[in-house]
Amino acid sequence: MKTQPESEKYLIPNLRNACRILLHLSSTRTPHTIREFCEDLGVPRTTVRRILITLEREHFVQKSGDKYGLGTAPIGIGNAAKSQLDIRSVAKPYLADITEKTGETCHLAIPSGNRSLIIEVNTSPHPLSASRGPGALVELHCSATGKCFLAFSSATPLKTTLLSSDLRRHTRRTFTTIEDLSKEIENVRELRFAMDEQEFFDDVRCIAAPVFDENGDCTAAIGLTAATSRFTKGKIPEFSKTVRHQANELSRSLGWPGQK
Repeated sequence: MKTQPESEKYLIPNLRNACRILLHLSSTRTPHTIREFCEDLGVPRTTVRRILITLEREHFVQKSGDKYGLGTAPIGIGNAAKSQLDIRSVAKPYLADITEKTGETCHLAIPSGNRSLIIEVNTSPHPLSASRGPGALVELHCSATGKCFLAFSSATPLKTTLLSSDLRRHTRRTFTTIEDLSKEIENVRELRFAMDEQEFFDDVRCIAAPVFDENGDCTAAIGLTAATSRFTKGKIPEFSKTVRHQANELSRSLGWPGQK
């Protein structure tokens, strides 16, 4: 006889269905009728009705007409969860996965004024690593993560940042005019990833993708940095796909509903 796994043995089916109903309301962001819940989730009508009545009593859902939407209770739970969330800890497995797949150092950065602040690094096994450590600040106009913030973050509005910043040249490839950098940021928005093409250090290439929160705002970015001898232009499609995928997965773990 097949033994039931320990984790399955203690599951409460209707509690699980209640969680599915709440997650469904969260992901679809629209109230549903009992019939719609039944069709979408494959749960019997009587079960759905009993769960919704219970959830309404505890303010997890609220009824309007014949439809049920999210109530006020999830707001408090969401705020409490957010206050306890350490993005560095959440990001570690995603960074590790990038390094495992690419063999290169990657990092997590957040906006800090008119700079990009590195807060977590997953180091490459290569003896020579091009990445800087946690606590390093890099300018927005010449870093891949910084360009993500200029392109997607409401906390770093492009025009204000550019007008108030000195677009200092670090290499011959650094963008030093507002016109050229603005075109670059438009390209980042279109591709949904950013490149630092030896703009801060010669012979060092970086690629980054935005990390979004539950409101769709870019609050962090994942970057991969390597010497151009290893990170050749031919690897950009592969690395961009890997970094974007992990940035999107991290975003979803932070409550991002996905790209519209």
